Amino acid sequence: MNKLSLHFFFVTMAGICLLANTANSTVWKEKNHGDAGQTLATAQAILDGTDQINGWVTEPYADLFSFSWNGGAFKVSATGRNSSDLDTQLFLFDGNGFGIRSNDDENNNSDASFISVATLTSGNYYLGISTFNTDPVDANKNLIFPDTCIGQFSPNPGVGSLSNWVGDGDKNLSQGPYTITFNKPTAPVPEPATMLLFGTGLAGLAGLRKRNKK
Repeated sequence: MNKLSLHFFFVTMAGICLLANTANSTVWKEKNHGDAGQTLATAQAILDGTDQINGWVTEPYADLFSFSWNGGAFKVSATGRNSSDLDTQLFLFDGNGFGIRSNDDENNNSDASFISVATLTSGNYYLGISTFNTDPVDANKNLIFPDTCIGQFSPNPGVGSLSNWVGDGDKNLSQGPYTITFNKPTAPVPEPATMLLFGTGLAGLAGLRKRNKK
């Protein structure tokens, strides 16, 4: 293998290693990092590579997490943990706190929550979890999402970004541990330089293979 071949080999390997680092998965435990906040300023930032979050929520409060997504199909679910019958709600916001999707109950026979987006573009996002009837509001106290149990919902027209949460239930009955599960590990947005490095290496190896066939 000549020097040029070695160069393209190591460039390709470097690109593969950089991308592979985003594929590692881990469980994020809220309690190990202090209580998650419920505003954009106090949200708990989870590490890249997280595919599950374990936490505890008590009405009328919510837990808000910030994360990065590198694009593609997005699915996330939430259920009570350790035999808890916690009635969860999930809320997805963009990097500026504007609503994208919400869900209270996955169906009539379940208190679990589920959000699915066919293609979520790469970027930074917030994911909120609360108990039944604790809902996100904007600075004018407008509900960001429809107050409806079954189904996934887009934000109400004309509402602003997340400012706070409101709730009216009995906190003694609406608290407990939860598990949030992502369909794939969270990952940083691919940097152009990384993708260029990877692409250059692949192109070099392809060219080398063609020359060797001659």
